[in-house]
Amino acid sequence: MKTRRHFLASATAFAGAIPLAFAKGDGWVEIGRDLKFWDGAPHLWRMEKGILIGETHASQPLKHHSYLIWRGGILRDFELQLEFRAPTKHNNSGVQYRSRDLGDHQVAGYQCNIHPRIPGSTAVLEEMKNGRGGHLAEIGQRVKLGDNDQRTTIGKTNDPKIINASLKKQDWNSLTIRAQGNHLQHWLNRHLAIDAIDKDSKKAPTCGLLALQLHSGQPMKIEFRRIRLKQLN
Repeated sequence: MKTRRHFLASATAFAGAIPLAFAKGDGWVEIGRDLKFWDGAPHLWRMEKGILIGETHASQPLKHHSYLIWRGGILRDFELQLEFRAPTKHNNSGVQYRSRDLGDHQVAGYQCNIHPRIPGSTAVLEEMKNGRGGHLAEIGQRVKLGDNDQRTTIGKTNDPKIINASLKKQDWNSLTIRAQGNHLQHWLNRHLAIDAIDKDSKKAPTCGLLALQLHSGQPMKIEFRRIRLKQLN
């Protein structure tokens, strides 16, 4: 795996958003074919046959969550598509977005949770270390978030049972995240899982980093592939 120094040196040319020269005619950028522009602890993340793998071991337990951070740009409005597989018993992970860097491969911001072992936990909207705890939107919910941690359910996206039934615990699943303005949406296996409007005037992040999570605690393994990114507007 490339060293942290290499990651950071590669990222110096990308102070803002993804250069248009990297985008295809339809605007999509492949960002998961190799580890270029990804910054993570070398003993935790690797690439094998086009699959990005994060893995922890009992001999080196994590004291806190550790993230693989994409240093290719600061994202504002975007759509992200990827596939994930969680082959082990303990597999709590997630996709961070519009996040800020806390150092030591830790971030704070929105998270699309990945936790196949617990029904109803994959594709929920969470927030890490940003002042609002718990699930901001549950599977099947349309919600409006406001000041003072106000959370109002305003409708449904799909039947939660149908969304959860689509989740494959030992095989590949598709995940789509779309963030445009204060409108956030997650799809799990093509089912719209959550639809949220975040109107919190103090805590709603409008831009930030993209990152993939390795959870602290029990040894775990998470795999990602076919990671594609498209800027909106």
